[in-house]
Amino acid sequence: MRAALGVAVVLAALAAVALLGAGRVLVVADPLPPRADAIVILAGSVPDRTLEAADLYRAGLAPRVVVTRERLPRWACAHRLRRFIVVTSRAHSRRARLILRQALGAGIALAMRPSRYDAFAPARWWHVRRDAKLTLSEYEKLANYWLAESWRIAPCGGLRRSGD
Repeated sequence: MRAALGVAVVLAALAAVALLGAGRVLVVADPLPPRADAIVILAGSVPDRTLEAADLYRAGLAPRVVVTRERLPRWACAHRLRRFIVVTSRAHSRRARLILRQALGAGIALAMRPSRYDAFAPARWWHVRRDAKLTLSEYEKLANYWLAESWRIAPCGGLRRSGD
């Protein structure tokens, strides 16, 4: 009985730690390269992302800014681009990085940049209803990626690059 209670307490503590850190796990930020071929804004929360992309553009990190919904891998490969900074929302950054790294393939460098203007609070996600819904939704989408989508994503959007 005591062993079962001890296991239950340990499991409850682990569950609490996992829940408290759930928002932080979703947010990833890669080191910015000194230069990129393009800054890509993933469509969605466009105002927050646009402000972040404008800051990066003004800092001279890339000569162009591209707004996209889909087909980024195919477009990047067709234009033989090799380095991107991708701007997205904080909560979406981990899943976007997983999908884009797989879809772009090994020959294209990707730096994920969550927007600093995004209101998502990863350390206190359970305090704000919008953030709680967003966190739970992102975990559902991550599960879908791991269980279904990751098996169907072809590098370069299925486009063959010559010379690769």
